[in-house]
Amino acid sequence: MKRKLNSKVIIAAEGKTEKTYFGNFSRRDKRVSFSHGNETDIIGIFNNLVSYINKHAISAIDGDLIYLVVDIDNDKGKITKLDALKKQADELGIKLIYSNACFEVWFLLHFLPKTANMSSENVEKELKKHIPNYNKGMDVYSLLESKKDDAIKNAKNAFNNAFQNETTSTSSYSTVYEIIEEFQD
Repeated sequence: MKRKLNSKVIIAAEGKTEKTYFGNFSRRDKRVSFSHGNETDIIGIFNNLVSYINKHAISAIDGDLIYLVVDIDNDKGKITKLDALKKQADELGIKLIYSNACFEVWFLLHFLPKTANMSSENVEKELKKHIPNYNKGMDVYSLLESKKDDAIKNAKNAFNNAFQNETTSTSSYSTVYEIIEEFQD
């Protein structure tokens, strides 16, 4: 698929942290926008995203980039929901991006080569060892940017280990690297 000049990047995400982080990626050739809605359930967020892209004539076929970014929260039920959405997402060109337990695992992978099976609370606690004043919604992009390549490598390894060991609902990992690599193109 050929990306058009001034392609749009649409992200549907659960929380403020994701929006703050990805807001840093807007530039002349890519405008990052966020679909609207107050849903926190994966299905609800997905449905809001589909409505948004239909309303605004956004299309992956035309080179627009569309992402659903969600937390797994160590919940097998959320993985089941993602699996159920995969076919429809593929048909619409929506890329499913997820982190277990939470989005902050992506931040932590900038500092650590791997993460243990961690709850959201433990991820945040560990992250504060590297960013002492961290709080949800804080703009940490400039603190992480120089460590991006390490984070991509660490994230790929963490995801591959979770997938190979069939521990995707309990291991800590993030596929946010897929967006980052696409933004680097």
